[in-house]
Amino acid sequence: MLKIFLVSSLMAASLSSYAQYSSSSEMENVVTTSAESKPTLSGSKLKWNMAITSGFNSPTGPIGASADFGVYAGFHPAAQLKTGLDISTTKLDDASRFQRTTVLAEAAYTFGTVSNNFYNFYVGVGGGPVLSTLPTEWSVAPVVGFDIPMSSRSSDFISLGANAKYFLNTNAPESISSSLAVKYWF
Repeated sequence: MLKIFLVSSLMAASLSSYAQYSSSSEMENVVTTSAESKPTLSGSKLKWNMAITSGFNSPTGPIGASADFGVYAGFHPAAQLKTGLDISTTKLDDASRFQRTTVLAEAAYTFGTVSNNFYNFYVGVGGGPVLSTLPTEWSVAPVVGFDIPMSSRSSDFISLGANAKYFLNTNAPESISSSLAVKYWF
């Protein structure tokens, strides 16, 4: 579990360094910002994004924290509105070692640049089925997170981010999930 997490972190770091040091001749769409502010993901152009996520899922009760991996597809239909589909899976660290997969449809409000440490901060909610060897359950989860763009381009760039979700499940223990995300913006 630790090896997979370390490999995922190394992959995220290598992708971010590629985005940061990309050729300046490719920078056709530049976001205009002041000298002291970071680029934001908001703008007049609609933006699609795809992400790979890696983190931990910690259910309440006697079950320990487990690695959590997933994919995310998102869309910004407006500058401050973010929608997406998050599919993640975790193999719970208990005696049965059963695997639980969540499929969440999410909607969030993006605040843009909040401070010098958090960029493109968002708060939202997600809901959907929780699939496992047990009967299908349903979950609702408040979502918080942020994305940090790794270049000043307005499209075709990579961002690093993090998010946290608190799953309120039917007929199952509640759990908290926190993960890092590497996103590619179209």
